[in-house]
Amino acid sequence: MKKQLLFGLFALLMGSQAMAQSQLCQPFLEWGFYACISKVEINGMVSEFSTTPDGWNGKIGSNSYDEPTQYGDLTADASKVVNLKPGEEYDLNVTVCNFSSGEGDLYYLTVYFDWNGDYELTKAETIYQETLTLSAPGQNSFIAKSIKVQVPADAAATSTMRVYLHYKTPAVPYDENDPCCDQDGGMLKDYKVVTGDAPISIANVSSESFSVYPNPTEGTLYVNAEEAGEYMLYSVDGKMVQKGMVMGGAINVAANQPGMYILKVQTGNGVKQTTVVIK
Repeated sequence: MKKQLLFGLFALLMGSQAMAQSQLCQPFLEWGFYACISKVEINGMVSEFSTTPDGWNGKIGSNSYDEPTQYGDLTADASKVVNLKPGEEYDLNVTVCNFSSGEGDLYYLTVYFDWNGDYELTKAETIYQETLTLSAPGQNSFIAKSIKVQVPADAAATSTMRVYLHYKTPAVPYDENDPCCDQDGGMLKDYKVVTGDAPISIANVSSESFSVYPNPTEGTLYVNAEEAGEYMLYSVDGKMVQKGMVMGGAINVAANQPGMYILKVQTGNGVKQTTVVIK
């Protein structure tokens, strides 16, 4: 595996700043990252990243999304909260890609859920791990995995999900009993998980590029956004009550009971969300 020291050190420094909020342990990833986590999706939460790979002129994802860093702490990002229900099963979709690792290099894709909310990862909290063989760097290197997530009935009200992609090498073996053991290189993303009846995290986004009106509404919401596409409507306890595509700049929500809801809309500038009231 080609090691680019300056690139790795830069990523490490950036990652140390990015992890300031997350309370999970941080493994030491010596050589930065050569493959990346491109997209994470679960129960309406969509998290995408982009980069201009070193030595490759293509793009990963879209430039409208945040640039990836080695240690990606998204636990303080209200638009990236994962809302789940105890006892329910969900599909977690993770897409990874290769931008400067060698063809045929092996990586672990590992997912943890800190279900008890103690911020200490254990082997038992590893819900998924698979060895991936990367193809040559470029636009054909994407690998998408669908992972079943079963939420324990006694899951803590708030916890953390970690998606972790790291280099698999005999020189620096992974210790499954120590999720934070030092590794040769990799990338990770941490997300806040809200389980049960804890209120969904609300962060309204209103700007010239995104707005929703009238609010309150008696049945129709008009969306002012660039390339408005899929939308998801949630009750304040985190349950998805409606999903579809924005058609003609409008969403019909008349079938829902009066009350407060959280609306998420996929736009050309990323996923936007706002609070709406139905009369």
